[in-house]
Amino acid sequence: MPDVATDLRLSLEHMTVAGMPVDRIIDTAEDLCVEHISLILDTGPYELGIASFLKTPSLVASTVQRLRSSPVTVHATEGFLLGQEPDFGHMERLLEVTARLGSTMGVVMVIDPDRSRAADNLARLCERARPAAIVMSVEFVATTPVATLADGCALVAACGAENAAVSCDILHIVRSGGSPADICATDFRLGAAQLCDGPALLPRDLWEHEGVAGRLLPGEGEFPLDEFLSVLPRGTVVGVETPMGIPAAGPALVRAASRSIAAARALTTRFALVSSANNR
Repeated sequence: MPDVATDLRLSLEHMTVAGMPVDRIIDTAEDLCVEHISLILDTGPYELGIASFLKTPSLVASTVQRLRSSPVTVHATEGFLLGQEPDFGHMERLLEVTARLGSTMGVVMVIDPDRSRAADNLARLCERARPAAIVMSVEFVATTPVATLADGCALVAACGAENAAVSCDILHIVRSGGSPADICATDFRLGAAQLCDGPALLPRDLWEHEGVAGRLLPGEGEFPLDEFLSVLPRGTVVGVETPMGIPAAGPALVRAASRSIAAARALTTRFALVSSANNR
């Protein structure tokens, strides 16, 4: 087992505050004393109520300017999508924005059922990301062709890129039938890690809604969160991703973010205390 992660760093994930202007996300992270945020640069075919950085060039400039005066950093960017015919011009623009925001990780979702073609395209994406020292981290999702941790690891191994990794969201671990122990039992480079909670069992037809608007706060459900934290390497940045379907920015969304971060801190503090006691 790796060194216990008693010094986890938290990130306020964009999905948790979807609909909130980016400058307000940074303000909220500062107010909550959260070191990092993630940003979704473009939602592609998905309607998430999030402004596209690619369609709004002024948003890139204003965010870069705002980050210069903030202790908050962008841990990861999202919006990279590998389908059957990836638009690499589009993804090169995403990589340019990622680099301008000072992030060194892009999270990629793979929806191509052809594993060999997906591996080749992931290698091409990683090659484009390499000059900017950006790691491309594959997010496995139970409702996609890359459904499990094993699928993600196999794809990364097949692509052969040194700057490829696999993200681990506890939601997708549970819904894919896996467990946190799989992280320890598998040799791979961990990219992003994400935290939320939910019922142990949920009908499959509700999984997509849960992912984008129905997650529970850490500690409110039945996910094996203590075990999940125990297998993350020391220093891991853990994104708090708890979208609950709040439709628009405003005080309610700020309160939701505050509750999410408070719940994650309570959980990680409890875990740190238990880990410290066990290591005496």
